[in-house]
Amino acid sequence: MSGLDVLLFYNSANRAGVTSRIESNGDLLTLREFAPNTFGSWTHIVKVGSRLLYYSRDNRAGVTQEIEADGSLRTLREFRPGTFGSWTHIASDGRRLLYYSRENRAGVTQEIDAAGGLRTLKEFAPGSFGSWSHIVSDGRRLLYYSDDNLAGVTQEIDDAGGLRTLKEFRRGSFGRWTHLVSDGRRLLYYSRENQTGVTQEIRGTGDLETLQEFKPGAFGVWTHLVSDRRRLLYYSRDSHAGVTQEIDGLGDLRTLKEFSPGVFGSWTHITG
Repeated sequence: MSGLDVLLFYNSANRAGVTSRIESNGDLLTLREFAPNTFGSWTHIVKVGSRLLYYSRDNRAGVTQEIEADGSLRTLREFRPGTFGSWTHIASDGRRLLYYSRENRAGVTQEIDAAGGLRTLKEFAPGSFGSWSHIVSDGRRLLYYSDDNLAGVTQEIDDAGGLRTLKEFRRGSFGRWTHLVSDGRRLLYYSRENQTGVTQEIRGTGDLETLQEFKPGAFGVWTHLVSDRRRLLYYSRDSHAGVTQEIDGLGDLRTLKEFSPGVFGSWTHITG
């Protein structure tokens, strides 16, 4: 067993954390607890396989770590302030990283090497991208989504770090969503405003196939949705409650376990 399926819970206010694993029955197994001030102050945390990249948009510093199977964290490389650009989003297709700035629509692709170093593959000048609010990956392809005009694009990152556009979706093609998450095969769109949702798959052509639609009120009110690449965890920072679910082959959602208010700590980031 590796750290591929381990979740990291992190609180940027006190810099504490916990690593956990979602069991097959939907329960959460706590692996390690990290006291306040264990971590740095980070704005983004993204997972690439069993490695983590922590990034601070405030000082553009970073750290790479390895998550071990027992939930422990091994620091690989530290990057001093100013090493990175100023990014609003960081996404991974499971092998590579995409950094994106919604402010100037520039980007960079990178790989994390075996030693935790970062190898830049391709840089994209300002204006190369559209204006996107969300970027999510199904483990192979990327979906960009705008909550302003409800447009989108699917792309693939090639071996050289280039981006190949698969399909463009015009304004109004999507609903209005607050969260997008993938279980490693399928996508879940969720609206915190009316607790509705949709499941879809990205086809090989980059087109989107709708699997199931969920009417308003079908979900609880959640602040975070995260996946271990098999199961989903919904979490509320307001009530510290949660739910685990699986997306079945038809795109329906099967509830595994419900966690009552107060079960969880207060977390600003959950990464899986």
